[in-house]
Amino acid sequence: MLSSAPSWFLVLADGPGAEIVADRVRAEYGSVREISHPSDRPWVIGHWEESEVAVFRGRDEACAAIGEHDMPPGRLAGLGAELFGRATASAPGSFHVIGSRPGRVCVRGTASGLRRVFHAVVDGVRVASDRADVLATLARAEIDRQQLALLLLYVVPWPLPFRSVWSGIEVVWPGHTLELDHHGHAAQHRWWQPPAAELTLAEGAELLRARLREAVELRTAGKRRVASDLGGVDSTALCSLAARSGAEVVAITATSPDDLDDDIRWARDTVAGLGSVEHVVIGADELPLTYDGIRTTDDRFDEPCIVQVNKAKLEAVCHRSVDLDTQIRFVGFGGDEILRVSWGWLHATVRRDPLTAIRTARRWSAKHKYPLWRVGMQMAGNKSYREHLTDIADNIVSTPAWAPDPAINWGLGIISPPWLTTGASETVRDAIRECAKDAEPLAQDRGLHQTLEQLYGVARGARLCQQFARRIGVPTAAPYLDDSVVGAALSVRPPERVDTGRYKPLLAEAMAGIVPETSRHRGTKANTSAGVARGLRRHRGDILALLENSRLAELGIIDSAAVRDLCAQPLLIDKHRASLDLTIAVEAWLRGES
Repeated sequence: MLSSAPSWFLVLADGPGAEIVADRVRAEYGSVREISHPSDRPWVIGHWEESEVAVFRGRDEACAAIGEHDMPPGRLAGLGAELFGRATASAPGSFHVIGSRPGRVCVRGTASGLRRVFHAVVDGVRVASDRADVLATLARAEIDRQQLALLLLYVVPWPLPFRSVWSGIEVVWPGHTLELDHHGHAAQHRWWQPPAAELTLAEGAELLRARLREAVELRTAGKRRVASDLGGVDSTALCSLAARSGAEVVAITATSPDDLDDDIRWARDTVAGLGSVEHVVIGADELPLTYDGIRTTDDRFDEPCIVQVNKAKLEAVCHRSVDLDTQIRFVGFGGDEILRVSWGWLHATVRRDPLTAIRTARRWSAKHKYPLWRVGMQMAGNKSYREHLTDIADNIVSTPAWAPDPAINWGLGIISPPWLTTGASETVRDAIRECAKDAEPLAQDRGLHQTLEQLYGVARGARLCQQFARRIGVPTAAPYLDDSVVGAALSVRPPERVDTGRYKPLLAEAMAGIVPETSRHRGTKANTSAGVARGLRRHRGDILALLENSRLAELGIIDSAAVRDLCAQPLLIDKHRASLDLTIAVEAWLRGES
């Protein structure tokens, strides 16, 4: 069997090799869905729900959309034209677009990277897919040890975390279109650029409100009963929009073992204000803790991801959504990344508007207890992105600083797990230095670069969460990661979104008249550290067992004795939690691949 994934597809160029690959897929996988080129050769083949696909056909061209969309033929024809550069078209939702012309195909995912595209050579034919593991199986690709070692670092700078863990599997960057021809040539073309940040807060709030409402109503259309997380302000907005969509809404609040977590109080106020929402509260004692179930996996992901350490808890909420007879569940992934302003914004602002930058720097420094002189030194720095990568490669540390500098330049430094072997350490340094030779930032503005880097990171996790949610039976929707919503949020001038006296002012303004006033101006955010600490105590034995006979150790990447020794120390949670979580994620993924 090619993949245990409930959904995947392959895209084949319009050439004689298409039938060769398609025959192999049919033979090895059995029952698959297929869409043909106008020439009748195989074009798209895989496994998906019929409701996810829309197809437009012209005389010698075709366009398909797969995912969450409402795609009438005219709009889909416009998207097909956009793929090949003839026109500009857009549509709400989250989906892949695939175009066909004689001898050529184009494939694109989403600007956030939630829907990704990979390509590889299979039986001499260049093939694209939305899943790297499907391609890896067909191409008999080996795991890339260097990339596994890089994924143990915190924080891995762009573009290193987006490279495939499979040798020979190429990645299409977010916001780019892949074009294949029947000769096997592949090229990437940028189709999405961050919008110019020119709107005022009022203008941006109006646009964001319209785009979020459209994104939610797209998913609730035709559905009788939907679920929505109800915890922080991002999920509160989605729940409130869903409550006005006409579908029955079940709000789900998963409580924390932390007595100071106030999500439940705000959730109850929201439900009372909405008046039409069923509220289900899942007690902390009903949910698995962090690290529960790390020794077993029911999924084959196409890359490791840190969500693995909380997968059992996330799955439990998915199962409750199934029990509640809901058809889709809204989640707030991406809200933090597109609604907040990164520290790097100060770097460009101090050169354009010094008074605004200095005033904001003083407020942020006081709020986060950073010495103002350190913030000033970072604002004055002017290293190129390539210099930044070289610098952090030369200064990797194994123990995080208690008070690291704020990331005003390009980003944070790198923390390496102290159990990484000497050979693996040299491998990752070499990889970063090699990348630095021709690396380009995601944007020349450091704040926008950081925002996009964080956006791509959360989309990676959300993508894998969607994979296991779909297997369980209720797909999750992440409207904040829709192209249209991302564009709306980023089109607002950063100074308009910065307010140290208000939490996410853009969302608060956008939700006027939608989120109950008792909840709309909430300024707190829950902290998960209590649950993590409790999970570490309870599941320390599972962590030790997972790392016994470690696959990572067999590959020469970690010293399993060193990590097991550190796991027995009480301060691990403070010093090395991120490193431990990343190591667990990669180790668990390797076990699933064996």
